[in-house]
Amino acid sequence: MTKDIRYKAAGAAFRSGEITTVREICLVVPLSTIAVDLGINYGRIVKKLFGPGWLSMGDVIRFAQLLNVPALDLCAAIMLERETEKMRLLNLTSKEV
Repeated sequence: MTKDIRYKAAGAAFRSGEITTVREICLVVPLSTIAVDLGINYGRIVKKLFGPGWLSMGDVIRFAQLLNVPALDLCAAIMLERETEKMRLLNLTSKEV
């Protein structure tokens, strides 16, 4: 099975810094395509990609291979995305008090 050409575009954009989050990758490569290529059903891939804390290391490695980017770079982006989301939630909570 050949790899979807959109992974090449997403990987290049990720490497150049134009794409910085997992969510932005989904703007280039449809979730349904990612789900099939990672062997994960659609509902689970939505949960995993829109809450990157759910991604296992195996998922990250396979996803990095599809994008042709270093897995450590993808891990770093996921960690940054999680911290950003955590800070956003903390700021929302503190404003409500």
